[in-house]
Amino acid sequence: REGTWSRLKACEATDCRWAYYDRSPAGRRRWCSMRVCGSRAKMRAYRARRRDGREAPDGP
Repeated sequence: REGTWSRLKACEATDCRWAYYDRSPAGRRRWCSMRVCGSRAKMRAYRARRRDGREAPDGP
C-alpha cells in the first residue's frame, strides 16, 4: 500500500519514545496516545499560557 511508511511516526512528546501508525484521516496525529502524551502536552501548554499571563484564570 502506497504511503504506508509515511504514516509510521514517532510520538512528539519529549519524554516518550513510542512509535505509532497514524490512522487519522488527515495524517496529522502528533502523539502515540491522546490520553497520556497528548493530555500532558496540552496541560503543559495551558500552564505556560497561564504563567505568562496570556490566558485569564478560571472562575470569578
